[in-house]
Amino acid sequence: MLKSLKQLNLWIFFLFSTPLAATAGDFDVDADGLDDVILVEATDSALLWSALLSSTGFSSSQSLGQVGSNGDHLIPATWTDSNSPQIGIISKSANSNVVTWTILNSSEQQSQVFGSKNTDLFLSGDFDGNGQADAAKINRKTGASTIFSNLFSSSSTQSTLSFPRAAARKGHPFFVDIDGTGDNMSLIYNTRSRSKRKIKLVSIGLNGRKVIRRFRGQLGSKTKEAFPIRQPNGVDAIGTVGSSSSATNLKIINLTGGGVVFKRKYPRGTVLVGDYLSADGEEVALFREGTLLIQNPFSQESLEVSNLPNSVAADELNFNSFITSSNDSNEDNQGSGIASVCPKGSVGFAHTRLLKPSSDVSDNRGGKPAVLLTGSSKSGASAMEVYDTKGNTICRFTFKDSSVPGVNSNADHYFSGHSGGCSKTASQIKAQAQQNTGSSSVYFSWKGGQCLGPADPTTRQGSI
Repeated sequence: MLKSLKQLNLWIFFLFSTPLAATAGDFDVDADGLDDVILVEATDSALLWSALLSSTGFSSSQSLGQVGSNGDHLIPATWTDSNSPQIGIISKSANSNVVTWTILNSSEQQSQVFGSKNTDLFLSGDFDGNGQADAAKINRKTGASTIFSNLFSSSSTQSTLSFPRAAARKGHPFFVDIDGTGDNMSLIYNTRSRSKRKIKLVSIGLNGRKVIRRFRGQLGSKTKEAFPIRQPNGVDAIGTVGSSSSATNLKIINLTGGGVVFKRKYPRGTVLVGDYLSADGEEVALFREGTLLIQNPFSQESLEVSNLPNSVAADELNFNSFITSSNDSNEDNQGSGIASVCPKGSVGFAHTRLLKPSSDVSDNRGGKPAVLLTGSSKSGASAMEVYDTKGNTICRFTFKDSSVPGVNSNADHYFSGHSGGCSKTASQIKAQAQQNTGSSSVYFSWKGGQCLGPADPTTRQGSI
C-alpha cells in the first residue's frame, strides 16, 4: 500500500506551521528499504527541504531542493511513474479560494489547479493500486467526491464517489486499507448509536464498495487528524492525533476488534508514521525541538536521536486549514479586512497575555518579539499569525516548549525567531503594517475566532 497522504494535520499534506501529525509516505531517499524523515525550513523566499536518512540512523541529512513558501501545505509522495518520491506543496491564492497542487519533479515544477478551500476536503492515497499517489477531494456540504488518478500526467483520469453528508460535514479525512485490497477514501467522526457514544468510520473504495464500522469510545475533543498505520500482520490500524497546550495525544484503534491498542501522551510535537526501523509493520515517531523519538506501538522496539536540525518535520496530514502565505509582497498578500481573520472580534493584551517586543534569549529568538500566554489564555495552537488592520498576514510566531519547566508562570511561549516563524523584529513588523495600511497596529490570531489586539508590536503590553 502506498503510504501517501490523506498532513499533518504530517503524512501527506500540511500547513507550514509547527505541525501536528504525519505519515512518511514511503519517502525512501537513500533506497535502503526504510522511510526517511522529511524536514522543512522556511526562509523569507522559499521552503528548503531535506531528509534525515534512515541508513545513517537518522543522524545525517540530505538536501532535497526548494519549492513553496511559508503558509503552504507539504505533499511529499511518489506522484509520478519515476519510482522515486517528489516533494511538493498545496497552496491557496491570497486573492481567491482556488487551491493549486505543485510538485518538484527532478528540477521541474509541475502544477495542477484542484478544488476550492471553501468547499473541499483534500486527501490522497493509492486508490487505483498502481503504486503512485492519487489526489482526491470531498465536498464538505454534499459528500460528492472526486479521485484524480495520475494527477501530474497527461493521462490523468477522474472517478466519482459519494459520502453521506453527515460524514463529510463531521469527519476527519484520510486513506486506509481496510482489508488488504487497497487504499480507500475514509472519514472518521463521533456519533451516537442507541444513545451510546461511538466512533464511526465510513470508507469507500474506487470500486464503490462502502465499509461502515462503529467502535467503542469517542475521539477526543482535541482530535485534529486521523491516519493509517500498518500492523505487523499487514493490516492497517487507525491512528488519531490531538493536542492540548502542553501535550500531543496519540491513539491507535484496531480495525478488526475495534479496541484501542495503543494510547500515549507525548510532549507537544509532530507525530510521524512510517517504516523507520523495519519493514515489518510501521512505527510512530515524535519530532520535537531537534529530537526524534521512534517507537513501534505493537512491540518494544524504539530509537531516540538528538541534536538534529531544529527544523519542522513535514506533515502530510494536516492540510485542510489554509492561511495566507506569509511574505513581504502586498501584491500576493492582500487581505479582505480584519473581520475576515478575526470573525469573533479581538481583546487586548492584559493579565495572562503578554507581548514582549524583544526576547532576551541568546539564540535566533533574541531581539525579536514574543507572546506569552498563561492559564485560561492558553490556546493550544502551534502558531500565532500576525495581521495588519486589513487582515494581511505579515508574520508568524511559532510555539516553543520551555527548556526550564514552569518558567514564566508556566507560560506557553510563541516567538517570531523560532523555527517556522517569520524571524522579523518588532520594528520590521510595525513598518510592514504601516506600509500595507497606513496604520502600525497589528493583531495576533488567538482562539475561538478571536484575536489579540490592536497592538503596537514595539510596545510591551499585558502581563503574566
